[in-house]
Amino acid sequence: DDVDFGDVGFDPHGGDSDDESQPPLDDPDDDWGLGGGGDGPAPQALDGAFGGIGPTYEELCKQHLEAFLSGAEAYAAAAEGGLAARVQEWQARLGPVLAEQEKRPAFDIHIYGGEIIGSLSSKAPERVQKSIKTQQHDDIDQLLLTNEVFMGFAQVTAGKEQHEICRMFLASLQLANNGNLQLVHGASAESQNDSTFGLRLKSMKAAYELLNDGDASLTQN
Repeated sequence: DDVDFGDVGFDPHGGDSDDESQPPLDDPDDDWGLGGGGDGPAPQALDGAFGGIGPTYEELCKQHLEAFLSGAEAYAAAAEGGLAARVQEWQARLGPVLAEQEKRPAFDIHIYGGEIIGSLSSKAPERVQKSIKTQQHDDIDQLLLTNEVFMGFAQVTAGKEQHEICRMFLASLQLANNGNLQLVHGASAESQNDSTFGLRLKSMKAAYELLNDGDASLTQN
């Protein structure tokens, strides 16, 4: 049952057994390696056959991540530079102010409260001043009901530096809260001015502590 290839003229090298014009499969002149002769295109290596294909998904992700990190670093550097500039400007502006503040004496509300009470009591009628000197508290408060003692705030703080004016205003608020003073002001913001804002003396009861702690001469004259 074996097939005799010689009977059908089959040549396993690609041609008829009696046709010697066809080169063998291993012919060095056969460009395709198929026995077709040396006239075909040269074969290409598969190593570089896919070189023209774009970057992979992993490479794209890496590129986007690197671009994002680069932009983030640039933004952070710009923001940090702007913040540093603002901090430096703030230090340059407030540094001298803080240095000047350190040279000033500490804020003592008793001292400034005593100055306010002393200024007001010096403008009181003679009867009131006499009671102040003798520290007759009830008599003073009774006299203050019928003898108004008022001074404009600008008059009380005349000749004072700006920071001292602020301190005296704070002390006047505390005295008003204690009931020693009444803050007098204009009926509206339009009518408010230096002449309408002032202090009215109402009581000396709690104020004697301020007088004694702040300036003893106020009660000894």
